[in-house]
Amino acid sequence: MSPRRVAPRLLAAALCLPLLLAESLAVTPLTPRLDDTTRFALLAGLTDAGMPEVGQNSVVLAIAAVLGFEPADGRHDAPSDYPHLPSVTAIGTTVPGACVQVEARADGRAERGYRPVVVSGRYCQVGPALWASGDQRVVAGGPGTPAPPGR
Repeated sequence: MSPRRVAPRLLAAALCLPLLLAESLAVTPLTPRLDDTTRFALLAGLTDAGMPEVGQNSVVLAIAAVLGFEPADGRHDAPSDYPHLPSVTAIGTTVPGACVQVEARADGRAERGYRPVVVSGRYCQVGPALWASGDQRVVAGGPGTPAPPGR
């Protein structure tokens, strides 16, 4: 290979190397999510409500999906064809203060230990696609809802 061809390639590599090594340029995927405090409280509430652990993430994902990247009215339906996962519907309505009022309903098969669960609360944006709630509530069952077997 001639020196004329090698020199531009070496120059390009030398210019790109600092970019590849710089930690300040690390990319983090931007996905709507709940802050740790809100997410842990939600998971604890779902556990207390008797929701099987395997289905709890379906609720977290549905709430994050309806919240999105910025406050907006929306609906997210996550039906499940799998017997071990609940079907979840989350509805969000914008409220003042860069916030969204959310109501999510989850239900699965009773033979898998599910009973209806409703999660509601006001979620406010605290960072890029990051949401927190100070009044999140998890309520198990409802009027006329039978308790799962063995409880």
